Amino acid sequence: MLICPVCKEKLFNNEKSYVCPNKHSFDISKEGYVNLLLPNKKNAAIPGDNKEMVSARESFLGRDYYGILRENLLGVSLKYAPSESTILDCGCGTGYYTSYIREKRDTSDKFYAVDISKFATQRAAKKDKETIFFTASVFDLPLEDNSIDLVFNIFAPKSPKELKRVIKNNGVILE
Repeated sequence: MLICPVCKEKLFNNEKSYVCPNKHSFDISKEGYVNLLLPNKKNAAIPGDNKEMVSARESFLGRDYYGILRENLLGVSLKYAPSESTILDCGCGTGYYTSYIREKRDTSDKFYAVDISKFATQRAAKKDKETIFFTASVFDLPLEDNSIDLVFNIFAPKSPKELKRVIKNNGVILE
């Protein structure tokens, strides 16, 4: 499912890292996320939200001001993505939507979540060990073509070209 950001070959999880057939290797952090954002793809020294911004976002979301949106996303995901679906959260932040929806859906689903902020994916992965969190750009997703059943992209930058590439023919994109 994940592909190497260098050569675009499939990545294999060997428990401590992801490795492609060409021996490019990406360590899985102690928190559980993998950084697949190549240095030449960064638009800033520290792309995305910094630690303080991530903390502020988590504090705000913890008050459940967006609880109704989260519930509606769950409902739509259950309606449009059957069990055993592969689901992607683009711009996942601290995993507010991802983790909740994963907990409420069938355990046979596979969840992936991406954010350009390593601080966000680090915090999300620390709390949710079932979702595969990775740091990358939504404009260059390290995912196989036609591999995702359902994408949700809430309050994050969008790349219609990348979403079209990774979504299955009968897949659904929620924005």
